[in-house]
Amino acid sequence: MAHLQEHASNLALLANFLAANPEVRYIRYQWVDLFGILRVRLVPKSYSMQLASTDSPLVLPPFANGLMVDDVPMPDTKPAGRDSLIPDWSSLRKTNFGVNGDHYASVMCWVSESNCEEPDVGVQRCPRTLLGRVLSQAKELCNLDIVVGFEVEFIVMGTSANGDRHPLGPADAGARDRPFVERYDPYESSSDLYPHGVTGYSASSVRDKSFRYVEECVEALEALSTRKVNVLQFHSENTRSQYEISMAPLPAMEAVDSLVSAQETIKNVFAKHGYQATMYPKPFAELGANGSHMHLSISPTDLEDHFLAGLLRRLPALCAITFPVHDSYERVSRLYEAGEIVGWGWHDRTLPIRKIKTGHWELRFVDGTTNMYLALAACVAAGLQGARKREELLWKDGASVPDRKLSDSEKMTDSDPDLYRPLPKSLDEALGCLKESSGDLAELMGDKILERYIQMKEVEHGKSKTWDPEKRRRLYLQKFT
Repeated sequence: MAHLQEHASNLALLANFLAANPEVRYIRYQWVDLFGILRVRLVPKSYSMQLASTDSPLVLPPFANGLMVDDVPMPDTKPAGRDSLIPDWSSLRKTNFGVNGDHYASVMCWVSESNCEEPDVGVQRCPRTLLGRVLSQAKELCNLDIVVGFEVEFIVMGTSANGDRHPLGPADAGARDRPFVERYDPYESSSDLYPHGVTGYSASSVRDKSFRYVEECVEALEALSTRKVNVLQFHSENTRSQYEISMAPLPAMEAVDSLVSAQETIKNVFAKHGYQATMYPKPFAELGANGSHMHLSISPTDLEDHFLAGLLRRLPALCAITFPVHDSYERVSRLYEAGEIVGWGWHDRTLPIRKIKTGHWELRFVDGTTNMYLALAACVAAGLQGARKREELLWKDGASVPDRKLSDSEKMTDSDPDLYRPLPKSLDEALGCLKESSGDLAELMGDKILERYIQMKEVEHGKSKTWDPEKRRRLYLQKFT
């Protein structure tokens, strides 16, 4: 009976949405795979209604969920089997980007797997399913509600005649095919390509030729606010043509769904005008970096110290999920303020966790290449382990360390090297930490998804290490733009 009621409710959600939005012709069935890549299937509304009315999933071949960044399937992909996309119609929303944006809507999907050797995997390796399960455990075990907001950082790029991407400089679009040093001279009088201090947070940034499209992105996201997307503020960052849009906090699952929508909106708005926007952590070796900072709040707050202790104790392992590609680790530095050591501080942006108020932290060790459903599930699971086991918060507030300056991580590490451990400096190191902690995290996350994630990242990363560094950067940049 419960299943029939759920089916009727889902069908009603879709039917009512289409009736209220008759211009919608196609629905984007979307999911984020374990490599962090957003995948999509486009389905006419008539067939979507047929699937919903018969409570049927959209069927995929097994390799559709196991393609590495170079579009080669994982070596163990089975030729026989089927994966299924199960739409969560509560996430259905209009898109408003692109030439025919009004004709499209999008829905986030759960992924169910089945093959001849593993017929019962089902949704056990689905990151979105996992997040829902971990959030339920937070409520059941510790009566915690989780609210999340995201800071979306991105760099705007141009494309040359041969397809290469380049950072926008002060020259107008007509100069984009000139040699790189001529095309991009951030100081106007120097060939130095290091851009800090050019537009960072200044009023001059709003006069940049790309800023009008940032405004268009914000207007598009504000138009979606009734579909659980809203903007708190937007501004330039510390690299030319780099911006941040801060999203309002939402219940955790809705927040990640809205982040996916926001990222796609930003990318498509700029593509419409002949530019590209990327959230990739380090799109150019000589320019600044992008983060995707996560604001995580718990309520009630009586377990906040235990929750924070759980995060800190497992932070090196979490990096394998929140920093999932080679170039992610260029942000593990003082310069890009993702933090260098395990630590936290009140309003301290030099540490990986910044405490903002009681029960509210900014997790700075996250970037736009992660599967955010998986990353949030892992972070909540880590904090929940600390909360339910009443782990002691042994780490001091970094802001309280006497005479500590911006570059004084060593002052904390020297005081207690077992607590203030350096963060992993590479994905290999982070994956080793995740393997060590996988049994602990699997108590709440399950072992199947962690085992598969580690396996997939080891294969992909092992392969990518053999590539030329710039080839690797270009290939990943293509997938995350």
